[in-house]
Amino acid sequence: MLSGYGRVIKLPPFKKLQKPVASHGDMLIFKDKMENKLYLPREYYEENRSIFGTLDVECVDEVFKKDYPEDIYLDALLVGETLICKEKFTAKMIKTGKRIIDVKQGYARCSVCLLGTKGAITADGGIGAALRKLDVEVLEIQSGGIELCGYNYGFIGGASLVVDKTAVFFGNVEDHPDGKKILDFVRSKGFEAEYPRNFPLTDFGSAVIV
Repeated sequence: MLSGYGRVIKLPPFKKLQKPVASHGDMLIFKDKMENKLYLPREYYEENRSIFGTLDVECVDEVFKKDYPEDIYLDALLVGETLICKEKFTAKMIKTGKRIIDVKQGYARCSVCLLGTKGAITADGGIGAALRKLDVEVLEIQSGGIELCGYNYGFIGGASLVVDKTAVFFGNVEDHPDGKKILDFVRSKGFEAEYPRNFPLTDFGSAVIV
């Protein structure tokens, strides 16, 4: 489905992360739109340098480990010039030059489907409150209803990707407990929704567009 938007590259797993999330783009790569730069774990980049070619990449020095919160150094949500993150466990390099809003939820980027700068969908109340401080209209949904192998449930950010004016969901969003609310909200913000109907809404770790 994603190949309709461009070339798709599957990320190899990173041995420092838990197996179910070891290839999740929202944990492996932070894209800084302010600098048009990608930030990656140093070890992961050195193992997979050929994938990233001539892209502008910076490596962070934090040592990733399998268990939370030492797996979330790059899992931060950038909204304009503001970074929403669990500040203590966010890579120093990606915090530089940004306003920081500290939240309890370490999987900040995983937790949010961001529709431009005026709309967002999340099941996390703390992140929802942070987004409202930035004048972002928030649809808060129920937790659950999103599959993630090895865990009780996944996150809406990891189960979606926004490309231009289309919100692409990774599975049948209609079957989510708040599926109708999600689709109505997406369309109210001027976005189209695209999703397959033949498998459940699943957290694959979103994707990074370069």
